[in-house]
Amino acid sequence: MLRFLSMESREAATRRPITSTAPGSTGGCSSRSFSSFLLKCLQPERILAVGRKAEWALKHVGAEAGYVRHPSQGGATLFEAGVQVAMQDLGLADGV
Repeated sequence: MLRFLSMESREAATRRPITSTAPGSTGGCSSRSFSSFLLKCLQPERILAVGRKAEWALKHVGAEAGYVRHPSQGGATLFEAGVQVAMQDLGLADGV
């Protein structure tokens, strides 16, 4: 799932450190609307959720998605393996 940054003034953004935390409840609503719009426009053949939060978010906009482990916190090896399997399923890779 794509992670979206909220639009805010440069001044407001400089008061807070940049983090990689999950979006709060208000961020989820705006990205849910945008995700629905994006899925309708792109009509992807396959969707791959990166992490359980992305999987949950996609489920709540009515999208079926495959799951791969998020690469953070020690999940990089499982993430890479999951992406390779997904690519092989689509005929895009031969076990890169």
